[in-house]
Amino acid sequence: MAERFVYPPTAAHPARVSIDADASVAIFTDTALANHDWAGAQLWITPDDAAPYRVGTIAEVSPQGAYENLELPLFRPWRGAAISSAKFELVDGLALAGGATQAGIYARFAAFLQQAMGLVGNKSDTIDFALVPNNSLFVDDVTRTLYQWRAGVLEVVQVIGAPWDPKGTYNGATPYAKNALVSNVAGTGVFISGHDTNTGNTPPAVGASNSHWTYLPLPSGPAGADGSDGAPGAAVVTGTSNASLAIETGPKDFPVVEALARGWAIGTRLRATSPANPTRWMEGTVTTYNHPALTIDVDKINGSDTYADWSISLVGQPGADGAPGASGTSTLSRVRVVATTNVAIASGLEAGDTIDGVTLTTGDLVLLAGQTAATENGVYVVPASGAAARHTDFDAYNELAGAYFSVMEGTAKHDTLWCCTSDRGGTIGVTALVIAEFKTGSSVVPSYLTGLTLSNNASDGANDIDISPGAAADNANAATMALTSWLTKRLDAAWAVGSGNGGLDAGSIANTTYHVFLIQRSDTGVVDALFSTSATAPTMPANYDRKRRIGSIIRAAGTIRPFVQNGDLFRWKGAAINDGTMTNPGTSAIALALSVPAGIVVEADIVVLVAALSNLSILALITSFAETDRPAGPGDFTVGVAGGAAGNQNGLPVRGVYTNTAGQVRVRLNNSAGSDTIVILTFGWIDTRGK
Repeated sequence: MAERFVYPPTAAHPARVSIDADASVAIFTDTALANHDWAGAQLWITPDDAAPYRVGTIAEVSPQGAYENLELPLFRPWRGAAISSAKFELVDGLALAGGATQAGIYARFAAFLQQAMGLVGNKSDTIDFALVPNNSLFVDDVTRTLYQWRAGVLEVVQVIGAPWDPKGTYNGATPYAKNALVSNVAGTGVFISGHDTNTGNTPPAVGASNSHWTYLPLPSGPAGADGSDGAPGAAVVTGTSNASLAIETGPKDFPVVEALARGWAIGTRLRATSPANPTRWMEGTVTTYNHPALTIDVDKINGSDTYADWSISLVGQPGADGAPGASGTSTLSRVRVVATTNVAIASGLEAGDTIDGVTLTTGDLVLLAGQTAATENGVYVVPASGAAARHTDFDAYNELAGAYFSVMEGTAKHDTLWCCTSDRGGTIGVTALVIAEFKTGSSVVPSYLTGLTLSNNASDGANDIDISPGAAADNANAATMALTSWLTKRLDAAWAVGSGNGGLDAGSIANTTYHVFLIQRSDTGVVDALFSTSATAPTMPANYDRKRRIGSIIRAAGTIRPFVQNGDLFRWKGAAINDGTMTNPGTSAIALALSVPAGIVVEADIVVLVAALSNLSILALITSFAETDRPAGPGDFTVGVAGGAAGNQNGLPVRGVYTNTAGQVRVRLNNSAGSDTIVILTFGWIDTRGK
């Protein structure tokens, strides 16, 4: 008869069981198991406030006598959440009575069915069918009859005339006797032989029976308590797809070929491999699975190109990142020599041939970069004789696209770096591959300047300048100097390193133009700033050997004139400055000094107003001293006003006129008489600061 072992039997025995997640051992505490072979017994968790649920089957072990803190192995690891000190029930549906051989066979078979197909019970037990999943199997160990619980009815599946004989996976060359028990090659179904000398008769499709084999249906897994997941049931976890997909990361749709749903769930990690090219695969987690539609969010790949033969299987979650390894070089991106002219691949890359002065040996890697047919470019392995083949790590188009190659030897091209500039997406042998020499040089971008914006200090705007973080190449383009935080420098104190300290390079403070330099010590890398009246040769502090002018300011009437900088544009913060109201100035050239920095050439940001008070038409021409001096005329003027009525006037903003290093522009009128007037207002200037 079946035995049932339920705890706690008394208040004095608070028996409990614990199972870690993914563990194959159940640990029983405060438990005294009876002298009984519990192999094949079902282990159920029986919480007080929820429905019982099964966690597994006890593997083959025979405890004798009373045990405390007993560990019993499970046939399969527990895939649910960890169980800690839970009430339990042990139900042995196929108890061994006195160690009888026949009963032992049934016990082992029960364990086999439990491992392969799910819940198996003994019909002789007192069974609460409200807890039994649909399609569960039961064996009557007296009548040797197999039953199945289907839609609320316990139906006879087969009466067995002799004990079943488990034979493992079906083999077409093996003769099977009646009642031999096998699983199909795919591992998706279990079948019973219907006669002796059953040889070469492959079991039918899952779900079908014939004269040779009787199919044992798979049970559905038990429902979880209160909506939680139940114990894992047996499921098919492999599949195939014929979708044509490129190997790359991101969401990928794999329509499943098989008719039956697979045992995949959201979050399951799968790998799709091309069986014809087993080193080419994609893997990631399932984001959608509504059979046959399967979507995998691919996050790991190997290889490239497009395939349409995918074998899909479970794969473990990626492990934690290991410690970084020692630095090294990649032999796969290092070649011995490069050929820049056409080479006959069929015969010109054999051992003993010469490329760029290098005699080739078997196994050398040669980079072909100058083939007449650019589709042949790439990395080849030198054979002892015959045609060379592409290196296997560069035999797909996307493996070459964007790759770099270091050339070690050669008369002309030794110690050079080459790059495949072709984009991904081509086909090897069909799409051209462009491989060009990568010209190395200084890492400094010439004349580079970013940030380093100047502004009047809020606390002492009359004397102090704030400089924002930024970077600039020095005057020699030998190094990039980076200012990583705001810096304040004082114009009214001699230079000293650090923010808030003096910035004047030499002499005493005066009303004039000051040029602001970013400076650096090459020996320590310290970056600071400096004010100088020289635009090109400031007096540098000791050990500072790098400099770059980043802007210029004007001090007038004992204060730094307030300004606003936006990139290269500097504008006076207040009203424009009237740099010239000239009445009847004549028609000769006038050198007019503007309110812009001296010592450098800048683009003036001005407005020119012309007033004709003598009834004459007046044309004004504003030019740089770098331009040819010429009279203003109808075809060559900046601002004009028609005559005929005293008091006509016209004003326009003017750009594109550059000052000389004295801050001057040239002014000429075509007519001038009486009270005719020209007014020039300076709003600011544009200073490219060496860019």
